[in-house]
Amino acid sequence: MFSSPRLVEIIGHHWRLLLMIFALALTLRVGFALTLPDRMIWEDGYRYEKVALNLLTTGGFGSLEDNAASVPLPPLLMAAIYALTGRHLWPLRLVWAVLGALTCVLAYLLGYKLVNHRVGALAGLVLAGYPYYVYLNTMCEYPQTIFIFLMALCFLGLVVFEESRRWRPLFGGSLCLGLATLAVPTVLVFLPFVLWWLLFTAKPRERIGIPCLVVLIGALSPLAIWAGRNYRAYDRFVLINCAGGLNFWKGNNQTYATYGKRGTELAAGETPDPRYTFLIELDQVNREVAALGPIDSWIERERIGWRRGMAFIRQDVGRFIRLTGQKFLHLWSPYPDAVSHNGQKTPGRVLLAVITYGPLLVLGIIGLLLSLSHHRRFALIYAYLGSLAGTYALFLPTTRYRLPLDFFLALFAAYAVTQMIYHWKGGWYVIFKSRLTSPERVQAGY
Repeated sequence: MFSSPRLVEIIGHHWRLLLMIFALALTLRVGFALTLPDRMIWEDGYRYEKVALNLLTTGGFGSLEDNAASVPLPPLLMAAIYALTGRHLWPLRLVWAVLGALTCVLAYLLGYKLVNHRVGALAGLVLAGYPYYVYLNTMCEYPQTIFIFLMALCFLGLVVFEESRRWRPLFGGSLCLGLATLAVPTVLVFLPFVLWWLLFTAKPRERIGIPCLVVLIGALSPLAIWAGRNYRAYDRFVLINCAGGLNFWKGNNQTYATYGKRGTELAAGETPDPRYTFLIELDQVNREVAALGPIDSWIERERIGWRRGMAFIRQDVGRFIRLTGQKFLHLWSPYPDAVSHNGQKTPGRVLLAVITYGPLLVLGIIGLLLSLSHHRRFALIYAYLGSLAGTYALFLPTTRYRLPLDFFLALFAAYAVTQMIYHWKGGWYVIFKSRLTSPERVQAGY
């Protein structure tokens, strides 16, 4: 099994490089944040802020209406920051920027542990300057920054466990996975793959029951606490929120099949286009369930969403398969698909997104293919990419949902670049024929 120095040794010997990556990432993010207006830019921010203010004024998260399309972790962090600094956006954006910069440092550590210091350094530097992440890490309106940070910690803990077989990093990684579900619930589909990975990487005659139990306790504890809170507050079982059914219906209807995301979402203040029949049907459903009350109306709307999405699938399974394939490809599209009139989607930013993400995607795919010769080492990352991308293809793919996956695209892209440099003299064909053993075994010079 491949081994590398312990994390404390890596940090102790490479702290200058880690500090440089952090400083570069933070400088770019803070610099961009200074150009933003002193208001929430995206509508989601007002929803999270409302819950945060509920926490500060009443000590609770508020009604189901406040939380039906929300997740608990962002408003919790918002409330903590507001409690310390007052209701100001700048501290929020600063904390988000710090989390984004720390994520770049974690990319270095994870790349080092998986391959070597060159891959880690390149991945960390790429993410530090990646325009999508520079932008995302200043948007306190969205939970993806928190999610990517937690999942980086999760993977780092699991990789350390694979080397040491100690339960502490396994529990820490699993706990980060559980917390991550309270930021992006979709990642819950990844949990069975973690259990599979434990079996896949188990040593001969190793007892696997206890590590599996550690993972389940760590990952499910935050979820159980939140679901218990929901049951006490609403007298109904709500695992995280009431958005799954609606998103499933949003991505599986004739309007989406014809017009894409543009036909299922309205920008603030926009009038529905008569061609977008989904929005008309959704408005009818909202009016019908309103009489059920503030709790049951959201529960029923969730059920209707699941039923109508499944009805669309049953009408034409072939159409559903084609649509799912189209949504999978759309998830990896270089063109940002945000629907808004807030002035953020400028031609310059779109062009910058395309010309920076395109090479990252190509190199990431090459790196992934090259890594297959060491598939055991990267198996958990394959499972993560496949489970999330597959779930979004079944539901609703958007650029913002894909951004957490770009973290690993950067790692694979860095892997591809280092392999290309290593095998340059042997010709391009060597890259695809070689077993690529030498670079991974070159230890960093301390």
